[in-house]
Amino acid sequence: MKTQPLKGMRDLLPREQALRDYIQGQILDTYRAAGFQRISTPILEDMENLDKSDGGDNLNLIFKVLKRGDKLTAALNTGDPKQLSDMGLRYDLTLPLSRYYAANKDKRPSPFKVIQTDRVFRAERPQKGRLREFVQCDIDILGDSSPNAEVELIDVTTRALLNIGFTGFTVNINDRRILRAMLEKMGFAADQLDSVCISFDKMDKIGADGVKAELTEKGFAAEAVQALDDFLRAGDFSLDTVAARVDDEALTADLRYVIAASEKVAGGRYGIAYAPSLVRGQGYYTGMVFEVTCPQFSGAVAGGGRYDNMVGKFIGQQVPAVGFSIGFERVCGILLEQGYQIPGAKPKMALLYLKDADFAAVCDTLHAHGIRVVLDAVFNHVGRGFWAFRDVQERKWDSPYKDWFHISFDGDSCYGDGFWYEGWEGHFELVKLNLQNPAVVDYLLESVRRWAEVFGVDGLRLDVAYMLDRDFMRRLHSFTRELKPGFVLIGETLHGDYNQIVNDEMLDSCTNYECYKGLYSSFNSVNMFEIAHSLHRQFGGDPWCIYRGKHLLSFVDNHDVPRLASILTDKSCLRPAYGMLFGMPGIPCVYYGSEWGIAGEKGGPDGDWALRPALDEPAPNELTAFITQLAHLRSANDAAARALNYGAYRNVVIQNKQLLFERACDDATVLVAVNAVGEPYTFGAGELNGSFVDLLADDAPTVELTGTLELAPYEVRYLLRA
Repeated sequence: MKTQPLKGMRDLLPREQALRDYIQGQILDTYRAAGFQRISTPILEDMENLDKSDGGDNLNLIFKVLKRGDKLTAALNTGDPKQLSDMGLRYDLTLPLSRYYAANKDKRPSPFKVIQTDRVFRAERPQKGRLREFVQCDIDILGDSSPNAEVELIDVTTRALLNIGFTGFTVNINDRRILRAMLEKMGFAADQLDSVCISFDKMDKIGADGVKAELTEKGFAAEAVQALDDFLRAGDFSLDTVAARVDDEALTADLRYVIAASEKVAGGRYGIAYAPSLVRGQGYYTGMVFEVTCPQFSGAVAGGGRYDNMVGKFIGQQVPAVGFSIGFERVCGILLEQGYQIPGAKPKMALLYLKDADFAAVCDTLHAHGIRVVLDAVFNHVGRGFWAFRDVQERKWDSPYKDWFHISFDGDSCYGDGFWYEGWEGHFELVKLNLQNPAVVDYLLESVRRWAEVFGVDGLRLDVAYMLDRDFMRRLHSFTRELKPGFVLIGETLHGDYNQIVNDEMLDSCTNYECYKGLYSSFNSVNMFEIAHSLHRQFGGDPWCIYRGKHLLSFVDNHDVPRLASILTDKSCLRPAYGMLFGMPGIPCVYYGSEWGIAGEKGGPDGDWALRPALDEPAPNELTAFITQLAHLRSANDAAARALNYGAYRNVVIQNKQLLFERACDDATVLVAVNAVGEPYTFGAGELNGSFVDLLADDAPTVELTGTLELAPYEVRYLLRA
């Protein structure tokens, strides 16, 4: 199965779709404010109607639908390709409107001011600015033969363009009647004029030489072709010059009026220009035609004209009609290339900025110092002030965002919202997101893309990852792998089997709360068996050990739990606790401020804010120096670092107050010895025989051991087997 859309057709990503929705909404609001009413017609039309629609070259671009069953068999037997199709996709919105008006003329007011914003289809050769499926935004006036209808359409269409931030454009105006009269006087026959006009319309693309060559190829009289060529090469295309070549001066009166009135309405906000070469490719135009051009795009971004004969093809009675269509795809494309932003749009992500500092610059500075940036991403829930939830509060079931959350309109919230919603673990100030909604997923992924592209972030710490939808985490994993090599995903997990979310399809790591509890509890209860059991259960060499090969996030405190300096019964255990943290398997994490041992209790009248103080300046001490030393050991590119980062775990000696364990990989073995009490202790073990590098001692000397190792009170030793 192919995943790409057909050539000339597109899938639209959320950012572009949001922009298109906004632009279309602004256009519709402008049209409706001017008294136009919207209708819709089928995308399929009868081929008889399409063939007789005078659509110019567009008739060669119709997507035709084959007849079905016996009708197709009979058509094949005729040998006539024209018999194979009885329906086709509409190539513009003028023919469907004309048919609609013919069928409903007696039910519609006169004049009838109508809006159409729908997809049309042309079998184009796909290229920039030319799609096979695209949207047109049309307004038409049927039943008004006066030039005021043209002025109104120009005014309303240009106001719509201005309202979406489109500027710097020019409305080019011509009248086919004037052009036809001039061409007829040059010698072209009346029944040739439509074909001549279609070629003349290509003047901007193929030049005078191209127009002459095409007309000559069509077999028109050489004298007429030469007269037109002389006119083109003279280079005087003013309205007065053209009018002088037309016998009926009344033909130019309406055009002069429309140009003058449109210039007055424009008031200098955009240009109005007479364009004698403007014809428009459709053959159904009978009078004035107009196009909007701009320097940002080589072709027209809007166009239209008068087509007084089209409705008459259906009812045998002429109905004056004029329309103006905005090339929606071209306008959207130009605005996107210009970096257009929806005015007053709600922010699409929540970013924390340091006071008087630019977050991107902060990230750049961190990267320059070799520090990777991992953002705390809350994808499970949002606050009640989140823009999409506010929209639901205001519009209830009419909100397009109601399915972004778990909502029931059969109940009410504790805040009196008029509907019930699911909060995070009963906290209704935090509204749970519906991560099974594709729109929510797209929104979050686009946020991640922006964080990576604008700020260069290197990973995410996923808040309450244990509650996140598993399919969402799989999608996030594949998305970030393509987004940025080495992008890391770490989940907050309090309990359960970490393998459920830390695997090749979801997260790279998660918080190791089991060992967090084991660390502080072992020191407080003076029972090293607790942490030794947890470490062996998770990373030991037995077949039943559950997390071997995984790198879980290990910590002694964080923003959700008491600071280590507050929870330890014996504050002297800070040093050995960190020694244990950096020696055990996992990714050691140090919470800001704890590197110099600040206190912080959880709870209290201010909630958890005591855990998250705004510190004025660093206050390094001996503990800071020790943790720095431990960090350097883990980050070095040597055998000891490989053993500490990737080595297998094995308990060597376990005592209530002391623990000796081994971290070993293919080329290195490190023994970690911890004394948790204020009295010396001597280990005895066969593993303590031989030469070792004392990694934490000054200058890392080599020591010879003969089966024993002495530890001072609260001491930690890292010994690399020499």
